[in-house]
Amino acid sequence: MKNRIEEFENYMRSSAEEKKQKIAEMVRDGRADEARAVRAGLNMYEVMTALFGAALKKTGEGEEGFSREFHILKDNVTGNWKRNLEAAEKHGDAEKVMIEESKLETVEEIVRKFDSLF
Repeated sequence: MKNRIEEFENYMRSSAEEKKQKIAEMVRDGRADEARAVRAGLNMYEVMTALFGAALKKTGEGEEGFSREFHILKDNVTGNWKRNLEAAEKHGDAEKVMIEESKLETVEEIVRKFDSLF
């Protein structure tokens, strides 16, 4: 389990670094609106790393309980973002839609990696 924890933590760090580079490229290319949405996705690495740590602390290294706890925490947090996305779509707020979609897409990528390891 320890090796998989380290692999996930390394994935989170390297993926966050890739997002930072992508943001810098977008800013250089004058794509500030897109960069803001990607930056929101970048923040998800911090949020999900915190949830990962909280689940690990609560359950120890017991694999089944750990995975279940991580998903519970993730569902609690993403519920608000899904509601924010629906509200933004309802009000035609294109920038907010782009930001909320970026958050949720990033979380989906992170969860896929998590599920492949745990």
